[in-house]
Amino acid sequence: DYNLTLGDTLAKPISIYENKFDIILSNPPFRTKWDSSSISNEDKRFNELSTLPPQDKADYAFILHSLYTLNENGVAAIVVSPGILNRGHEEKLIREYLVKKNLIDTIKQDKTIKKTIKKAIKNAQAFSNQPWAKKEKR
Repeated sequence: DYNLTLGDTLAKPISIYENKFDIILSNPPFRTKWDSSSISNEDKRFNELSTLPPQDKADYAFILHSLYTLNENGVAAIVVSPGILNRGHEEKLIREYLVKKNLIDTIKQDKTIKKTIKKAIKNAQAFSNQPWAKKEKR
C-alpha cells in the first residue's frame, strides 16, 4: 500500500511522527533554498545537531528528514549533488555528525549518468538508522 501526499516536506512534514519507513528512495532538488525559520528547537529531525543546514542549500535538510523518518532498521538511498561532500561551514559539521554517528553506509559516484543529466556527476549515498559498526571500514 502507498499514499502520495503533496506538501512542503521540510517546513510542514506530514505525519513524520507517526510513520516510520523501511526503505526511502529520494532524489531531492539539488541546492534548493529552504526556510529554516519555521524549524523549532523541538523538531526531532534536527535537534541533535549544533547547526541547521544553510538556507541556500537544503541538501542536508532533506537527508536529515529522510533519516528521521526511517524505522530502526530502515535504509535510505538518496541521490545528492556532488558538492555536499566538499562544502564547509554548517554542512561540514553535519557531515561530521553523520560520520560520528556511523550513519553513512555507502557513497557512490556514478559517472554513467553524465550523458543523460547535462554531463553532471551525481552521487548516491545510502544512509541507515542501523549503525554499520560491524562492517569493515571502506
